[in-house]
Order: sequence, then structure tokens, then C-alpha cells
Amino acid sequence: MVFDAVREETGRLFGAATVNLVRFTEDGFHLAMSGWSLRGVHVPTGTLRPLQGDTIDTIVRRTAAPGRCDSYEHAAGELAALLRQRDVRSEVGAPVVIDGQVWGALIAGTDEPEPLAPGTEQRLASSPS
Repeated sequence: MVFDAVREETGRLFGAATVNLVRFTEDGFHLAMSGWSLRGVHVPTGTLRPLQGDTIDTIVRRTAAPGRCDSYEHAAGELAALLRQRDVRSEVGAPVVIDGQVWGALIAGTDEPEPLAPGTEQRLASSPS
């Protein structure tokens, strides 16, 4: 499947521990379409959570631009709580745009104490993956 190849290659290119391709539903949810991680920390495929709180998903959907969330330690929302439970500490994301609309996001994260390098979100957005 194309999603599987994209997410794994993205993880390797950017030194991420986890990558998810997510869809933003019309009724305001994050739907995990595909996931990959080095240590099983990615959000499982099919996970549906409200797009609310302080996550990279809400940032990318709101701005339609690449963004970053350097810590989920005190972030609000169901998705942020799930990420903490899975030991995802920080993420970067880039919008997936189809027919001029933000369909979802490609999200790379880490379970390490330090966030991904500055500028990773811009590199992710310009990646041919």
C-alpha cells in the first residue's frame, strides 16, 4: 500500500521514531490512516479522536501549514492524552492538500526527550515522499 511506503520512508529520512498519515474528517476528527514506528508508539491505524486541544493535528488543520509541537507534557485534549500514553513526546507535521483543501497531515514524531531538529517541519512539507 502507498501509505505504508510513505510513512516508513518518512521516518527513516527524518530520523523520526513514529510517523502517521492522518485524515481530518469533515465532522472534526483525526483518523489515523497509516502508522509506523520503531518501538510501536505510533497511533494505531483506524484511531479516531476529536480534533481539539494542543496537538500538531490541530495546528496543521488550523493553519494549513507545516508546524511543530515540541512537547505534549501539558497538552490538552484526547489525542494529546493518547500520545502521552504511547510515549510520543513531540511531533512535526505537514498538511496533505487535495483539490485545494487540507485533507489531513503527514506527522513525524519522537519518543526521545529532545524534539526533532528545528526546520524538520519545513523539510517534511517539501519532501517528495
